[in-house]
Amino acid sequence: MGLERKRRPCILLKGLPDAIEKGPFKIQDEKEHLNKILLELDEKINVKSAEFAEHINEYCDNASLDEPELDLNNDTDV
Repeated sequence: MGLERKRRPCILLKGLPDAIEKGPFKIQDEKEHLNKILLELDEKINVKSAEFAEHINEYCDNASLDEPELDLNNDTDV
C-alpha cells in the first residue's frame, strides 16, 4: 500500500469560469475602471501630502526661533 498524493485544483483555474463568462472585453473594461480608480486615489494622496507638507512648513515658519531645539538623540527622560 503506497501513499497516494492528493490532487489539488489549480488555484489559477479558480477564476477561470468567471473569466470565460465575462469575456476578454469585459475584463479589459474592469481593468481600465480599476486603473482609473487607482489613479484618482493616487492623485488624492498626492494632494493631501502636499497640503500636509504646506501645514508643516507654515508651522516651522511660525515657530519661535528663541525656543530651544529638541534633542531627539537624548535618551534621558524629561
